[in-house]
Amino acid sequence: MFSQLKTTNLIFSIFCISIFLCLSNQAKDPPAKQLRSRQIPLADHAAIVVTVSIVLKNIVWHKHSAEVDLTLKQEWEDSRLAFHVDHREGIHEVLLPKNATVWKPDTFFVGAQEQAPSIGNKGVIRSRTIIEYSGYIRNEDTRILRINFQSDGAFPIRDVRSIRFALSSATYSIDDVAYLWANSPPLIQPIQIADRLYAGGGAHYAFEEAEAGECHSIGNFTQSTFSCIELQVHFRGSSTIGWSSVLIPCILLVFTSWFHFWVHPSWSVPRTLSSSVPFLLFLCFLIFLPIESCAWRIWLFICTLFTFLSLIEYFFVIRCYSTINQHSAAALTAQQRHHQFNRPTSEDDGKEGTTTTLIVTQDEPLLSSTHAEVLNRYSATNHLDLVSRIAFPIGFLLALVKKKRI
Repeated sequence: MFSQLKTTNLIFSIFCISIFLCLSNQAKDPPAKQLRSRQIPLADHAAIVVTVSIVLKNIVWHKHSAEVDLTLKQEWEDSRLAFHVDHREGIHEVLLPKNATVWKPDTFFVGAQEQAPSIGNKGVIRSRTIIEYSGYIRNEDTRILRINFQSDGAFPIRDVRSIRFALSSATYSIDDVAYLWANSPPLIQPIQIADRLYAGGGAHYAFEEAEAGECHSIGNFTQSTFSCIELQVHFRGSSTIGWSSVLIPCILLVFTSWFHFWVHPSWSVPRTLSSSVPFLLFLCFLIFLPIESCAWRIWLFICTLFTFLSLIEYFFVIRCYSTINQHSAAALTAQQRHHQFNRPTSEDDGKEGTTTTLIVTQDEPLLSSTHAEVLNRYSATNHLDLVSRIAFPIGFLLALVKKKRI
């Protein structure tokens, strides 16, 4: 009986000691250590809902890509981090220490190359996490992305560029993490834009509009595997660049190709330079210049077409003028020979100092009927120049107006 009682006391003592050790170990563990768990929090619903918004702070445009400085804001719930405080203390949220780690959805930008933010040689704070007493987490990450942009193909008429921001989780599927855009107008928007990116803020491309939605496809990751949301942000550049660098020089070059409409056909050098040089320049631009904009290529094709038609008009006029000169010279020579052989002889023929005068009366025309037809043809070519002076500018103006409406 005594031995059984002794054994029972021993077991009870061991049990009490073990409980005391467990409680003492829990008391020694700091809260930061408990936050280092990287396990996904348990939730009553199927997936953890992560609400996302973006703050665009600055954009540096390159030839085919843009360097975007932004802040990614994420919000989700983790009930494991809920805490109780006295409301009289006024503490509703705490800032997560740098040496503490909590679970994050591992969000990344699809198709973007991430760079480390820095100011000079010093790195800046990349992340900031706030935990509310209910376990609601607000996370802000500063990121710099190198991402390709798309143009609407209407340059130089207009210059609109679009950047697509697609967000997804690199680790967790849609069964674990689901993304939603923060959208509760007018205070909460999926995207916030810095003042410098608006019109009048000094930016080369000003913010125009944004469209938020779900991704249709992100390469190997589809909507059925990973949750993905995207944001299309459109920027509009100044039309002055397109007009000053492309449109105005091309228009002046086309006007130069029409200069020979006002020049007499006998001035062969100015007419040749005016009609051929602009066409050759446009042809070289169209063939050798690397043009990515569809509108720009169409514009060069229109200018090349008008200069080519001007060149054809030049050849037609100069050909007719050359034919007229040849027939006129031949007719005049034949008429002179006719009078030379049929004029009456004189006693003074053959003497030195004698001058022979050739007289042509109106009853004997200088040119035949065939030569008169040639003169009529010259009149027609002269009328062609007159028509071209009106038809070419009107046709080019109509093409320019129609091109601007595209």
